[in-house]
Amino acid sequence: MASLAELMAAHFTFDSHSRDAPENGVAPEVPGQIHSELAEMFNFRWPPERYEWLQGYTKGATSSSNPDAMTTGVLDKIRDLLKAGHISFREVRHQPTHTSEESARARGEDLAIGAKAILAKTDATFRLFVVSADAKLDSVAIKRKLQLKKMRFATREELLELTGLVPGSVPPFGPPILPFPLYCDSELGKTSDLVAFNAGSLTVSIVMAASDWEKVARPERFPFRQK
Repeated sequence: MASLAELMAAHFTFDSHSRDAPENGVAPEVPGQIHSELAEMFNFRWPPERYEWLQGYTKGATSSSNPDAMTTGVLDKIRDLLKAGHISFREVRHQPTHTSEESARARGEDLAIGAKAILAKTDATFRLFVVSADAKLDSVAIKRKLQLKKMRFATREELLELTGLVPGSVPPFGPPILPFPLYCDSELGKTSDLVAFNAGSLTVSIVMAASDWEKVARPERFPFRQK
């Protein structure tokens, strides 16, 4: 059970109207008497929506030690999409991986076949860009091609809000998996007809033919691999 000090810290760390989860994904346990105890000690009362949210959140709190908890829906959508297209794929379960290098080692595949998906805000629109895991995006090439004024990577908070995913788990799919226009670097899948990616999860990867991925994902291709 959390102490009064811990609960106070949780309260004052967040705006009383915010519904964002605590940074570590785990809310403190909130016993029923805490609200009245704090009010009595410090002569204030939490807004009702704040107290109700804390009580409700503890019942459904998701631990950061379970990275699949929020991403099962995306993984299931990918499986369904591939099966509906009668597409062969290999599913690999592994320890949580947070970088492209870690993912490649866990899959036992070359880094170059990794399909790294990056969500970026381009002017007022979010778009998803896919490049080989051994490469970086050339933002100048992207801005020139799409006639953009501004481009930046999505923040962790934006990614979570828009997709329910954490960095490192974003799969290389637009609609119907993720609601963003999808772009792919021209070189991906050219040296090997394989792509591999974390499938909406830090602990599950999919390895499949690059040609099959392109058939179902239908990205717009142009060169944006940094030279």
